[in-house]
Amino acid sequence: MNTNAMPGFDEFMKNPEMMNNAMDMLKNNPELMKKYMNMSNNTKKNDSIENLKNTDYKFDETVCITGLSNDTYNNKNGNIRGYNTDTDRYEIFITELNKTIAIKNTAFNLVNSESADPEVNISENNSAINEEISDSE
Repeated sequence: MNTNAMPGFDEFMKNPEMMNNAMDMLKNNPELMKKYMNMSNNTKKNDSIENLKNTDYKFDETVCITGLSNDTYNNKNGNIRGYNTDTDRYEIFITELNKTIAIKNTAFNLVNSESADPEVNISENNSAINEEISDSE
């Protein structure tokens, strides 16, 4: 952490009384605690988006979810929103359900951007593009 950008931060961190006062302030003010926690969540989201750069997928690409044991999500289209390197899972936002789930890349296929038809998919496990897609270009 660049402490030069935050004058007095070093002194704050060295002073247990100031740290205790700050913690008490957070405990007694739910709104302040919520804002503080959201700062942490935003960093995780930014890391998740940044991690996508090291994968074969792009932010907001459309996918069709398949093969999950929970049928609630199977055959639903969603958009890639991030990648968690710790769990090796992609964050997929399902618009229809207004929900984000984390799944492995073996549980989804890219959907041709010109068609939301699950039959016209590029398979993650297949390096060749579906013949229907090639014919349509």
